[in-house]
Amino acid sequence: MRYGFRSSRRWVLGSFVALTLAASGTTAAGAATPARPLLLVGGTFGPVKYMDDALAHFRSRGFTAYSMPLSGRPPGSVDIKVSARAVCDRIDEIRRETGAAKVDVVGHSQGALAVRYCVKFDGGLSTVGTMISLGGVNYGTNKADICASASCVQMRPGSAFLDELNSGDDTPGSVDYAHLYSYERNGGINGEDIPLADGATNVAAQDLCPGLELKHRDEYDSPVMRDLIVDAALHRELTATCP
Repeated sequence: MRYGFRSSRRWVLGSFVALTLAASGTTAAGAATPARPLLLVGGTFGPVKYMDDALAHFRSRGFTAYSMPLSGRPPGSVDIKVSARAVCDRIDEIRRETGAAKVDVVGHSQGALAVRYCVKFDGGLSTVGTMISLGGVNYGTNKADICASASCVQMRPGSAFLDELNSGDDTPGSVDYAHLYSYERNGGINGEDIPLADGATNVAAQDLCPGLELKHRDEYDSPVMRDLIVDAALHRELTATCP
């Protein structure tokens, strides 16, 4: 099941902005509490502790939430396929621990590529409910030219890894896909503001909060992004209270 915007209308009520999300028959009222565990996946060179505040936030909102860094030392320095396998393995552990049939997963930056590979090629099609790309560089970034690790080479536009990941349908199966990002001109990293294709819901923080400055590395700590993650996981309107 994929979900997208019913229309392009936006409306403002003071500092409160909303975008309407169609959830293939799932109503906001019917999804008022978290139905599935939530796994946060880190980005390139990001230690697990950089997600600690976000983890606490989502737990305070009622989620059974977990976090994990990418594979390697430093995290995210190895082949992205290794991280993808680790993500799928962690999803299976969470399912066994909680009894949940599926897990909702957020992948930040390179983490989005690892999650998407897990979903598309490693068995995640049957174990992931909602896949949320947070600042994901889904089609590559020129920032990857400044490092030489295996993952950086894979994140360069036109790499064999990206060709494989993005061949065919970018949003396969019954998984719900959302791509949340900050425009490069407002602090996002090069490449993150390219919409995810094939029916994904794509929303920039600045679509809801015009002019908001939000750096790529701060996206897990952004109240706006946290609001959007909660709404995407609960299959309701994507909303945010703007600063």
